[in-house]
Amino acid sequence: MNKVLLMCMSVLVGGAIIGGLVVVGGPQHARLAQQDSQRLSDLRTLHTHLMCLGHPGKPLPQALADDSYCSGMRPGLRDVLTQGDPATGAPYAYQRLSDTAFEVCATLALDPAEARKAAFDQDAIALRANDTLCFIGDRAGFVN
Repeated sequence: MNKVLLMCMSVLVGGAIIGGLVVVGGPQHARLAQQDSQRLSDLRTLHTHLMCLGHPGKPLPQALADDSYCSGMRPGLRDVLTQGDPATGAPYAYQRLSDTAFEVCATLALDPAEARKAAFDQDAIALRANDTLCFIGDRAGFVN
């Protein structure tokens, strides 16, 4: 009787652990979520750099690697520009839409709609394709 009870408890505990991993997503899901969080942080850094409050009269750079654009570089900007995406190392997508408008984008591993909902700066975020999230900026009329 004790062996049967012990077996039932073991199966129950094992099932609870497996069920918890399925619901939460497990360590792989946690790694992907952490990478996406880093991507969002990197996009914010790039967005702030490109908005470049100290230089509203200058046109936007042609390439994202143009880190001489702002004299007061944000901490971590050089790392974002040199290291790129935390998983692939690929540079983030930058599109100069005009002298004052731009977007910087990253491909997320998890649902970008969920990441957008969780972001505090939703007004500056747009979803592109199925897995791409972009920060959009326009410095036209932007005053310090």
